[in-house]
Parts: sequence; structure tokens; C-alpha cells
Amino acid sequence: MTEKAHFYCAAVDMAHKETAADIARELVEKHGVQMIELCGGLASAEIIALVKEETENRVPVG
Repeated sequence: MTEKAHFYCAAVDMAHKETAADIARELVEKHGVQMIELCGGLASAEIIALVKEETENRVPVG
């Protein structure tokens, strides 16, 4: 058995990519999130790159 894990889920209108990036940064900085998974059906390469940039590549983004 492993240590206790926490799961955060944030729903963001992907038409507002700046909001997604802001929320990602907040999750990493304030909540210590170690990985971000974006919805494969909605996230574009542009949004993935923006989230990676906003989080300064501190966590994997998929």
C-alpha cells in the first residue's frame, strides 16, 4: 500500500485558455499538485504548451 493520495479536479471552459493556465499555476503553487492531466478531447497543443509555460515545466502536463 502507498501513502494517501489526493485528487483535485478543476473544470475550465477551454475557450478561455488563459484561465486554464492560471488555475494550473495556482494548483501547483498553492496546492502542491505534482501532475496535470487535461481532457484529451478538448485540450489543444496550444493550451498544453500554455499550461506548461505557466507552470514553468515544474510538473508533467498531459
